[in-house]
Amino acid sequence: MVHGEALVESQMMPGRQILIRDQLSLWPDELWIHDRGLDPISMAFIYGNQDGVPYRLKRVCNFESADELPVKRICIGHDLKWTLGPEY
Repeated sequence: MVHGEALVESQMMPGRQILIRDQLSLWPDELWIHDRGLDPISMAFIYGNQDGVPYRLKRVCNFESADELPVKRICIGHDLKWTLGPEY
């Protein structure tokens, strides 16, 4: 797991800071993202899942060797093929 936090100024409310905590977990066929934004003083949630449940993204395609152009995509997540759009 890769994780960290940063204190940044809010783009929506100039002068207000947000403590951003991100956790990324990467597996061969999945990426989990657990990102949260908190008030750095009160630690109140600004955004993110308060139950600690990350976004769970599944791999849709593999890519063949980049030696050949254009690079060919091979769909492995057939139930998610619709996410590739009409250009696939």
